[in-house]
Amino acid sequence: MGSHDDSDARQMRAALFAGERRIDVVERPMPDLGPSDVLVEVELCALCGSDKRLLESGTSVTPGHEIAGRVIFVGEKVERVKIGERILVYIPLYCGSCPACRKGRTNRCANLTQLVGWQVPGGFQEYLAVPEGNVLSVPDDLALSRAVLALDTVGTSAHGLRESFRFLEGIPETIAVIGCGPLGIGVSTVAEVMGATHVVVDDVLPARLSAAKALGFERIDAEQGKIPLVVEASGSSEGRDRAMALVEPGGVVLLLGEGSQPWVVPASPAWRRLEAAYIRSFYFPLSEVADNWEVIRRCGSRLAGLIDDVRPLDSLFDVFIDFVSGKSVKPLVTVKLSDHIQKGVFT
Repeated sequence: MGSHDDSDARQMRAALFAGERRIDVVERPMPDLGPSDVLVEVELCALCGSDKRLLESGTSVTPGHEIAGRVIFVGEKVERVKIGERILVYIPLYCGSCPACRKGRTNRCANLTQLVGWQVPGGFQEYLAVPEGNVLSVPDDLALSRAVLALDTVGTSAHGLRESFRFLEGIPETIAVIGCGPLGIGVSTVAEVMGATHVVVDDVLPARLSAAKALGFERIDAEQGKIPLVVEASGSSEGRDRAMALVEPGGVVLLLGEGSQPWVVPASPAWRRLEAAYIRSFYFPLSEVADNWEVIRRCGSRLAGLIDDVRPLDSLFDVFIDFVSGKSVKPLVTVKLSDHIQKGVFT
């Protein structure tokens, strides 16, 4: 074990989202550590499309929920995690005792009220205290910059696809994806790894559509027929409407995108007469982590190109502005620039 006795006197840098497009990097006290917690030195934190609304609304909690780092201290009751481990942070603070948790379906926890980076502090700060059960040990063969994609980009995508395939009783030959942000490109890539032979995509932003085309994905044809599985990854009402219009009878609309716009399902004859499943999946359960590592091994080199902007914490405001405007697809913020980060985390 290490020493954490001087935590009250120590300060760390953390991002303050004040709202109205203002982000300040300020000094805050080091986090308190419980007996079952580990102290993480945050090395990398990726931006997610769901973070965008915090730029306008502000929040009293430091955001950032795609977190990679290294354990530097462990509480007295911690048994599995060791100091020095490279880790990712699993964001749902699940109870571990409800029926879903006991089955390993921790993303469905009946008592879930808090997510790291939303209701409790996240990764845009130098140090983070998280429960041992929310620590995912990174395999030795994966660099942190690639492993962090196993969270939202791969983990969320893979879980939603698995739920859809289960309903469809197999993997459809053709899958359509609406939205070519990091989640849309992630789910398109994961779908191919899982066995889909034809993935078509679309986006209203030309730069994002070009990024998807550069990875080999075709745009949805204007004369495209109905499709058994349509993934909505934009989070927009327009995207959801289009997904509903594309799905074939007996098919699935997978609602992965998040946005602030409400979506009203039209009470039209076309909707009433279309038998289809609408699946809203959330994140991924701990029971799927081992499978997700295999997925990232198979598609990680292809997805690595999504990380097109790497800058330090002090540049977080500029990173967000470029992200919101569509100039970057998957920005990565280097939070704590320790020696071990500079010696190969991006290999």
